[in-house]
Amino acid sequence: MPPRRNFEADDYEVIVGAVPAGSGKKAKTGIGLQSGSDASDAFMTEAVLNSITHPSIKAFLDIKALTRANYFLLDRAVMDYELHTDEMLLEGTDCHTSAYAPFHIVVSLGLAIYSCQLLELQAETTRETKIKIANMEKSLAALREANQNVVTDPTNIRAITTALFYNPHSPGYSVGDPDNPGPSRQVENAVMKWLAKDPTLIGSNGPHLMKRGNVDGEKVVRTHLKDKLDGLRSRTKTELWKSLGVEDESKQITLLEIASTLLGHARLEVTPAALKRLAFLQSQAKSKKVYKQTGVVDDDGNRVMEANRDFWAQVDANVAKLNQDLADPVSRHKAEAVLQNLYEQDQNEYGEFDFDLDEDAHFPDEFKISQFLKAFLAPASLRPSTEGT
Repeated sequence: MPPRRNFEADDYEVIVGAVPAGSGKKAKTGIGLQSGSDASDAFMTEAVLNSITHPSIKAFLDIKALTRANYFLLDRAVMDYELHTDEMLLEGTDCHTSAYAPFHIVVSLGLAIYSCQLLELQAETTRETKIKIANMEKSLAALREANQNVVTDPTNIRAITTALFYNPHSPGYSVGDPDNPGPSRQVENAVMKWLAKDPTLIGSNGPHLMKRGNVDGEKVVRTHLKDKLDGLRSRTKTELWKSLGVEDESKQITLLEIASTLLGHARLEVTPAALKRLAFLQSQAKSKKVYKQTGVVDDDGNRVMEANRDFWAQVDANVAKLNQDLADPVSRHKAEAVLQNLYEQDQNEYGEFDFDLDEDAHFPDEFKISQFLKAFLAPASLRPSTEGT
């Protein structure tokens, strides 16, 4: 009997339904495969391919490339077929050659294994693709969220901030410091509260920006608020100071002109209450000095002035007292008399103007904002209950 091919056992189980020797029937194979490797195993090197002696397997591998693991699987299956098949059905059965399974048998086994390899490779590729897609979706989601944390239209933020800043019931104007924020923080929080009621005021990204828990979105909105409040403080004190005519008497203007400059620019109503608050602020600009003399004269002979950095903090101490008196039924009449007196003094000093100071006139926009501010600034115990609404 010619020698059979030598074969060392591998980690694979191959079950071949063999045809009994001498039966004369065409061999049938039923193969059950289990492997510890996967489709990502490296394909065979040229050295391994050159070492293959089985002619039919070598011929098959010239047609279809198998992974290293699947090559061993095919070799085992072919060997098992040869061991269970009548020698007359094998090739090369003379005394000088080994007995080999015919090419058509190797092709049948090889194609079955190759088909499984393709499926495994496809499954691996699909799995990797799914992972890549999932990672891309995460990245896209992060990008989409980042893109949504943008104020597309700050117009309403600026308008609402301005309206609350100039409202006669504004709590104050100074920033303070991180450990002791000034009243400006209350105005800022009030604007955020207003916007939270209708996020669409900010634009298409409003609902996302104002979504509870969106810390980054809140920072973006607050940045717009703070920038606007900084601009309002700077513009207001500058216009108030100029209106006094301290440095240039020709720039002295009436209270109504100040109101038109500051409120009209923001398209806010000029109301009796707004005029009286501005009269109060102008008196503060005069007494607290927006700018102070340094005693230095420049080359042109002009006095060098220095900005009073504590101006708004100094003003707020009196604003707090005024608001407190106006809210107290006992002292309200006295506080209103002070405002009326400042209003009249302002006209006597800086010029009269024609304005209907009808205290009973209804100004819906100012009233709406005043009511909102009063409710927002009121202590929690004094706020109206919302139960049942």
